[in-house]
Amino acid sequence: MDTNTPSDRPAYTTTHKSLRKEVHQILGKKRSQVPADEIREAHGEFVTNYPKFYEKLMAPSVDMQQMEYILGMYEKVQKNKTTFESASKQIGQRMFDQYVKPDLPPPSDTPCPGVQFKQS
Repeated sequence: MDTNTPSDRPAYTTTHKSLRKEVHQILGKKRSQVPADEIREAHGEFVTNYPKFYEKLMAPSVDMQQMEYILGMYEKVQKNKTTFESASKQIGQRMFDQYVKPDLPPPSDTPCPGVQFKQS
């Protein structure tokens, strides 16, 4: 067992170029309507090590701009231009800003709407 590998990350690493290539191969097969079982079998190591990423790629609609952003962040981590933790936070913030923030109510001056605080 590799004791240097964090338990929440894959036991192997792949280059950003090979990851990007594999993502595009999966998407190409999906566009060509290759059965999902065949794609899963052909890319077993990717599926095993990146199950959530694979699920996103196989979803009915894929946000390619988001996929490219994630792949770009992976590349930055591989090239030591940022840390895994920083990349993860940046991706999370971007997704929050894109999907959650637009549905939030505008901020108000009162910390708890409907609640009035006693003036001192």
